[in-house]
Amino acid sequence: MVDNPLPKVLRGYDPGAVDALIAELKSEIAAGIRKLGQATDANTELRLSVGRQIEEASAEAAVVLGHSRSEATRIREAAVTQSATIISDAKLVADGLLKKATAANDEAVELKDSTQAAAKEIIAQAGERSNTIVASAQERAEKLEREAKEIEAEAVKRAQDIDSELRAQKLSSTGKRQKFVTRRIAML
Repeated sequence: MVDNPLPKVLRGYDPGAVDALIAELKSEIAAGIRKLGQATDANTELRLSVGRQIEEASAEAAVVLGHSRSEATRIREAAVTQSATIISDAKLVADGLLKKATAANDEAVELKDSTQAAAKEIIAQAGERSNTIVASAQERAEKLEREAKEIEAEAVKRAQDIDSELRAQKLSSTGKRQKFVTRRIAML
């Protein structure tokens, strides 16, 4: 039985019925508080999960971008080394031909020019390839970032939906209690 601080008198409502109604309303309030706590816990868990997913997607994007940059740097360095070797070899060949014969001077100049053109073309191709790799890596990183934002937006929407649903349940529960009390009073 509920402790009642009010003195009992013989007039008015039946104390047992009033006590029972008060106990029932307290039980409904406690159940509502428990449901609110559970919904709050679920909302918190969902937000933490979304945060972890965003962190994982960001980390993956950073790793992909880092790998792409290091691969582009490696390819660029290899191209520079290869072109330096080709240019160096061409100069040695040209110098050797100049020393062997003056008559072969025109031929050596032609060879040098064609070798330098090939080296420039290789450098240009390597630069284009490295730019393509960097652009591809940036596109992938941007795509991952967009996906992370979409996941975050979806999670926020789901949290808002859950919050709205809980508010609607709370309002519905409050309306039911008011109807119940009104009917009880009308019955008396």
